[in-house]
Amino acid sequence: MSGGARALLLLLLHLVVVVASPVVNSSSFLVLLESHERDRMHLQCYSKIVGRSELLWDGLYLEFEDTLGAHFQQTADPYVIDCLYQHQGNYGAGLRLFDSRWPEKDDCRDPNGGCKYVFEGGMVYKHFKKGGQRLVGELPAKRCKKFLFFHVACKEKPHRHQLAARVISWWQYQTHNPEEDR
Repeated sequence: MSGGARALLLLLLHLVVVVASPVVNSSSFLVLLESHERDRMHLQCYSKIVGRSELLWDGLYLEFEDTLGAHFQQTADPYVIDCLYQHQGNYGAGLRLFDSRWPEKDDCRDPNGGCKYVFEGGMVYKHFKKGGQRLVGELPAKRCKKFLFFHVACKEKPHRHQLAARVISWWQYQTHNPEEDR
């Protein structure tokens, strides 16, 4: 292939890649959730803007060795994303995944790769693109026995670190009001 034909082919390939690539908005954010927990985990997340809360993501189910990505647009400042958490008969509220007042919020922008949270060994870690991680906290957890589909004979697990979410009951989980978080 001649030099001119090769240059034309490279130009056409470049145009195809540019045209086919989705446009990423700089106000678009991404949260990545990765689970290394053995059982399925359920998250239900709310966006919080001064004066109101709205359901943002319902039914985020994380399986073992699963990673989910959830996009959102920051529509106000301050803007917060808090989640309900359910795992192995344990329930929590106020698991914070985003706050527009955080100094590292720009790491969560979609063009920057988003924020990554890893659930592992009963802990939640936030991983940073520049390397390293920060412990968000321990997940609310009780040790329970399973009988049929129910968790019974639950005992509070001792915690060595701050909890990543406020412990709530099954009933509070079912009737949750996001305005009560933090």
